[in-house]
Amino acid sequence: MVRRHIAVEVKRLVLRMTMQDDYDPKDVQKKTGVSRRIQYRIRKLFKDRGVVVNVPSQNGRPMFGGCGEYIFANEGMEDAPTVGPLI
Repeated sequence: MVRRHIAVEVKRLVLRMTMQDDYDPKDVQKKTGVSRRIQYRIRKLFKDRGVVVNVPSQNGRPMFGGCGEYIFANEGMEDAPTVGPLI
């Protein structure tokens, strides 16, 4: 399966089309090119969070990915040589 970027405007259009009384997923798929599964995911995201684009709450990468990285980072700090004046 190939993932592709779906523009925000298209997602909003899909949401409007799926909220109508005469909603037909096949018709929406033909007009917009968005599969029925993605239509469902857009509606679910809108119902759960009130948005059509899922934006992370914080930008950037988390400081530590897991316990293993935390232990590795701490071991590196403990065993780090002290830097003194060059003679």
